[in-house]
Amino acid sequence: MQSIDKQAILDVLNSLEVIEQEGGESAYLLVENNVENHKKLNAVGVPSKTINNYGDKETFCILALALSEGYADHYNAFKGGLVLEPENRIEIETSSASGINVLCKQAYETAVSKGWHDQPRETGTLLALIHSEVSEALEADRKGDTENFTEELADVCIRIFDLCGSRNINLEQAIIKKMERNKSRSYKHGGKAY
Repeated sequence: MQSIDKQAILDVLNSLEVIEQEGGESAYLLVENNVENHKKLNAVGVPSKTINNYGDKETFCILALALSEGYADHYNAFKGGLVLEPENRIEIETSSASGINVLCKQAYETAVSKGWHDQPRETGTLLALIHSEVSEALEADRKGDTENFTEELADVCIRIFDLCGSRNINLEQAIIKKMERNKSRSYKHGGKAY
């Protein structure tokens, strides 16, 4: 397991030499796409594959990388560049070999290979299939069948991964963002019973 520290990533991103920049609605901050910059980011947990998603052979955009991957909340030149507000900073554990998005891709590819995506599938159908797996988990729990309960929970995740893989949804980033938001919510979200 590799620990990802968002602030360490931002410290590296903010230390890179910006060779071209633009402000406004189409803002960008370009740095050289070279071995040295990759090594610095790899050392804090950012894989080269991720870096290359935000550029070409010559440059990559650290602004797009930081904001899209959830490493920064915003850019503020007066605060030193890319900023992650302290109250939103969390440390997470991910496996570099089998992250959530990799599982989404694998679940979708398996479903495709078994013919489940020969025709476009409606989102409602895929959500109903997720619900059916949750219902099966409930029934297994009612019967006290722990082994089947665990298997049905796995099926729930596989169905969710398939949906996300088919729609190219970055589930890993969405989960991290939502977990950060949940940390700031009030106790029982303001008095809800459940």
